[in-house]
Amino acid sequence: MLTTVLFDMGGTLEDIWNTQETQAKAMDALQKTLRAHGLEPGCSPEEFDRRVMAGLKEYKRWSEGLELEKKPEEIWPDYYLKEFGFDREKLIPITEELANLWEVTYYHRELRGDVLETLEALAAPEPPQAVRLRAAVVRPMALRKSLR
Repeated sequence: MLTTVLFDMGGTLEDIWNTQETQAKAMDALQKTLRAHGLEPGCSPEEFDRRVMAGLKEYKRWSEGLELEKKPEEIWPDYYLKEFGFDREKLIPITEELANLWEVTYYHRELRGDVLETLEALAAPEPPQAVRLRAAVVRPMALRKSLR
C-alpha cells in the first residue's frame, strides 16, 4: 500500500519560468530588502541587475554541472551577491529571507495540468495502478538531492 509520496515542486508539480517583468520586480524587492538590513549595493539599478544576474549564471553553471544545490547561506554570499563584497556576518542571517523573496518574485509558477487529478487519485483509498506508476518515477537529480 502506498503511504507516502514526495515531490520536487519546481519542474515536477509546477512549471516555473521568469520574464523581464518578474526579474525587474525581484531586483527591486531584493535591493529594498538589502537596504532594510543595512546592506547598501552602492550602484545603479542597471549595474545591480547585471551583477546579480552574473552571480546567478555562475551558480547555475556550477549547480547544473555537478547536479547539486547549495544552501541559501552559501548561494547568496558566494554567487548571487558575490560582486558586492557585503559583510558575510550581516548577509548570512537574511539569506533565507532573500531566497524566499527570490522564489516568489523572480519566478512565475503554474501547477502542471494533471497535478490536482493525480494528487486526488493518490489520496484515494486504492489509487489506480497508472497513478502509482507515474508517482514512482524519480529523476536522477531529484534522487541525488533527497539522498544528501
